[in-house]
Amino acid sequence: MPRIALGQLNLTVGDLAGNVEKMAAAAARATEAAAELVCFPELSITGYPPEDLVLRPEFVRDNLAALDELAAKTVDACPVVAGFVDRTERGLHNAAAYLAGGEVRVRYHKIVLPNYGVFDEKRYFVPGERTEQVLVGGISVGLSVCEDVWQPGRPLSDYKGVPLVTNINGSPYHRRKLEQRLAVLRDRAREFGGWIAYVNAVGGQDEIVFDGGSLVMGPDGEIASRAPFFEEDLLIVDIDETTAGAERDSVWSEPPESIFRALVLGLRDYVGKNGFDDVVLGLSGGIDSAFVTVLAVDALGPDAVRALAMPSPYSSPESVEDAADVASRLGIRLDVTSIEEIFDAYGSTLRPLFEGRPEDVTEENLQARVRGNLLMAISNRFGSLVLATGNKSEYAVGYATL
Repeated sequence: MPRIALGQLNLTVGDLAGNVEKMAAAAARATEAAAELVCFPELSITGYPPEDLVLRPEFVRDNLAALDELAAKTVDACPVVAGFVDRTERGLHNAAAYLAGGEVRVRYHKIVLPNYGVFDEKRYFVPGERTEQVLVGGISVGLSVCEDVWQPGRPLSDYKGVPLVTNINGSPYHRRKLEQRLAVLRDRAREFGGWIAYVNAVGGQDEIVFDGGSLVMGPDGEIASRAPFFEEDLLIVDIDETTAGAERDSVWSEPPESIFRALVLGLRDYVGKNGFDDVVLGLSGGIDSAFVTVLAVDALGPDAVRALAMPSPYSSPESVEDAADVASRLGIRLDVTSIEEIFDAYGSTLRPLFEGRPEDVTEENLQARVRGNLLMAISNRFGSLVLATGNKSEYAVGYATL
C-alpha cells in the first residue's frame, strides 16, 4: 500500500499561475517525503468556486494551459491529482487530473454536481459518465471529487473492491459541518469497503470559508490521520490493508474556537485576496465594534488596523474611554473625531422639513450615516477597507453603522 500526501492549500480564484506555483512547491515537498502520490483540492488550478469565470472561453483555455504547466513543473515529482475545469464536446466539467511524468495521464469528470446553498454547479458543468482508476504503489486508486461521496451509488459503488479512493474537495465551513462530513465519509467507506483519502481546501474566498480538516478514513469508518483546521498543511500518510499512520496527527478545534478561527481566516483572506493592506472601522466602545476589532487584529496584525471613535451628542464619555482602552490593549491607532458639528449641520438642514415634529430616533439614526461617510472618506483617501461592525440583529432590520 502507498504513502500518499494530502496538500491542504489556500488557493485563490483566478490566480492560475500562483496556484500552480503553490502546488508545484507542495509536490516537491511531498516527493522529498517519499510520497507516491500527492492530492490537491477541488478545482485547485482555478481556485474554488470560479463561478462565471468558467463562462469565459479564454479562462477555460488558460486553466488547461496551467494544468499542462503544473504537469511540466512536477515532471520529477511524485504523481499529482489536481482539480481543474475540463472541456469536451459535451460541455464543461469539474474535473480531477492525474499527472505523472510531465503529462496529464488521466482525466476524471465529477459525476454528482451539487446545486444547493453556495453551490451552483449545474449552471456551469455537465456531470461525468465514467469512473477512473490509477495505479499507485502497486494498488488501484479510484478518483472522485467532493459531492461524489455525499450520496450512495456512483461513483463510489463502482469502486467496490478498490483499496483506496481519493476525494478532492472544496467543502465550506459552517457550524456542525464536521459532523455531517464525517457521517457521509463513514457511510461511503463502509459501503465500498476501502480507504478514503479526503483532501479539502483551506482559506477564505469572498463570503465562503474553507476549513481544511483533510483526513484519511479506514474501511471501518474510523479516522486514521487528520490535518489541522484553518491552516495550510501537507499531511503524509502511510496506508496498508488494515492500518494507516502519519508522523503527526492534529487535534481539531470545536466551537466556539472553530467559529472564531473561521472568522479570522475569512477576514484575513478577504482583505488580502482583494488587494487591501489594511482596514479601518468605527470603534464605539461597545461589544460589537470591540469584537470586530479583535478579529481584525488577530487576522491582520495591529499595524494594519485603524479605528475611529466618533462621539456625538448622544455618546457618553464612558464610550470614548472604553474605545481608547480597547485600542490601547490591542496596540492599534485610534483617532477620536467628534461628529457633533456635522450632526448639527444635518439638523439645521432638516429642521425646516421636520418643523412641528418632536425629536425621535430619526435624529439618532443620523449618527450612523455621518460615521459611515467619515469611514468611507478614510477608505477613499488611504485605500483601507472599511469593516462593518453591526451585529446580525441590526442587519436583519436594516440598521447598522456600515
